[in-house]
Amino acid sequence: MTRIYVAGASAEAELCQSWVRRLEAAGHVITLDWTVEVLANRALGVPDDALSWKDRYDYAHADLAAVLAADFLWVIAPASGGCGQWVELGIALGLRETRMQYRPRIAVSGPVRTIFGALVDEYTTHEAAFAAITVAK
Repeated sequence: MTRIYVAGASAEAELCQSWVRRLEAAGHVITLDWTVEVLANRALGVPDDALSWKDRYDYAHADLAAVLAADFLWVIAPASGGCGQWVELGIALGLRETRMQYRPRIAVSGPVRTIFGALVDEYTTHEAAFAAITVAK
């Protein structure tokens, strides 16, 4: 059983949620499905930039704890925008360095636009990343 955190842009929450569901169906444990809150807020007409300080604080701490608990971080690079997923990538890279072990494993898929993509497993498609993660089980 692999504990996975899926990071992505909130603007692409539906896309990220579809991959979370596929990972769950493949038997993986998701350390936090942040897409549920994002989509619920969106349904209520609350955009990300209208969240209160307290909500942002709580969400950030929950995301941080989920990255810390993960064996595998999958960053679904957004087609455009987004920034939180790159913070989560930095946290995971820092964990690997301080723990002196190859945990968490990290994959980035999609239009990678960062030099740090060279430090992880890069995939041009989300399907290729999913296949690699599922084999890593």
